[in-house]
Amino acid sequence: MKKPGYGLLAGSALIAFLALTNAAYSALVTMFGYDDILRQPVGTVLERFQAGGPALILAWTGFAWSALVFVLAAVFTARAFAQRHGQLVWAATAAGAASGLIQAVGLFRWVFVVPTLASAYPHAGEAERAAIDQTYNALNQYAGVALGEHLGQVLLILWSVGILAACWRTGGLLKWTSLIGMASVPLWILGQTELFATVLPSLPVLELTPFAFMLWMTWLLALAISLIVQRPAVPAA
Repeated sequence: MKKPGYGLLAGSALIAFLALTNAAYSALVTMFGYDDILRQPVGTVLERFQAGGPALILAWTGFAWSALVFVLAAVFTARAFAQRHGQLVWAATAAGAASGLIQAVGLFRWVFVVPTLASAYPHAGEAERAAIDQTYNALNQYAGVALGEHLGQVLLILWSVGILAACWRTGGLLKWTSLIGMASVPLWILGQTELFATVLPSLPVLELTPFAFMLWMTWLLALAISLIVQRPAVPAA
């Protein structure tokens, strides 16, 4: 029986990533009001988190694991470009894998750290609540803003640029669908102003990251389909 090629494996892994990410994100929006809830006071966030119960923790677990699925997808994508299209994208792959790992580390705080803060908050006195507030804010600023959103997104931009360049060089369907991904890159970069505004309040904020995500995920689906259906540009190894 013939083994599936890397084009099929890469496309399937990318689709699995998109499915898990969107399913988990939809659950977080429904159960937790994500991500608008993050702009609320700490007490409100932790009370809402506690009310979500085990189902909410499972949703965060799925969201975190989707970042690890992306690591696998990035590796399969590199193999597909090397085997089927003669394009080497290992530098970009290293950035993509690092992005997935870093974002997973940041997201797992909602699985293993935030639940302990949320369970302690209702029974805490004034001093204890102040300490929980400081812990939550510091954790969010470092694991969320610095690692997951800033560093994770910068590495994701580098992965995207490397893969987009390979798509353009390859030609065919991969080339033309890459135009969608190219449109997302400047939005990613400008969207970083929202993160820096947390420490530089006078900085003008351009809330473009949601639009970048939508374009990027649309391109990722097109990339997955293209990797599956586009015929190799070079003989398979």
